[in-house]
Amino acid sequence: MSMRRVAAKAGMKFGNLTYHYRSRRALVNELLDAIFRAYDVQTVAIQRHQTPHPEDRLVEVCTFALQANRTKKTARLFPELWALSNHDRFVSDRVHALYRRSVVPVVEVVKGMRPDLPDDACMALSIFITAAIEGIMVHAGYKKQFEPWVPAFERIAARSLVDLVKNVTVEEVGRLPVISVLSAKG
Repeated sequence: MSMRRVAAKAGMKFGNLTYHYRSRRALVNELLDAIFRAYDVQTVAIQRHQTPHPEDRLVEVCTFALQANRTKKTARLFPELWALSNHDRFVSDRVHALYRRSVVPVVEVVKGMRPDLPDDACMALSIFITAAIEGIMVHAGYKKQFEPWVPAFERIAARSLVDLVKNVTVEEVGRLPVISVLSAKG
């Protein structure tokens, strides 16, 4: 995700890109802010929908994430961000902020389904769910070999993740160390 490569892909001159974005950091920051806004809109829509059953909301969240992974933009952008986040602290912090925000609606659904679970267990389940859904992108993202199977993966994810949340025990989750970063606002 070099500035020259971005300029070339955007069909613009490198100088024009650097006029608007003085650095890759500024470009990534603007890009992630746009992603934040888009996910916030979807999160609000899911929260407002408020289906009577939290299980249905979990299916809705999973379906949205799997469908988002099918887009060219998502399938190309996120692997680049993951790679950058391994080498650039700024990008890493911003990507983690995005993930903290994206896990919030899942935590709410998990808590709705399992009010008996402690908060850290709900958080662990929610992070597992979002990671499992996102991990499917490696095999079934935009133009990937198994992309046509995404509707089946939606059904499999819906069934297995709902069953997981309904049936997991506190003992199975285990005792979790306190990680304050997860509660920080993104």
